[in-house]
Amino acid sequence: MTSTVYCVWKAWNDSIFSNKQYITDLVYEQIVKDVRDRAFSWRNCGRSALNRALCRAWNISAKIL
Repeated sequence: MTSTVYCVWKAWNDSIFSNKQYITDLVYEQIVKDVRDRAFSWRNCGRSALNRALCRAWNISAKIL
């Protein structure tokens, strides 16, 4: 949730103050990257069924967990 709010706020803020235009797909990709990077930092992520399902959904390899 935090990553989504931040990325949308940043895109909006940059469009107003820097005249940058963001494509929705690029904002989405940044959100996915942020969440994936954060999940990579978790220890023992794959131990519960819910965490394994989330890792599969975000294409995070169980090998690194």
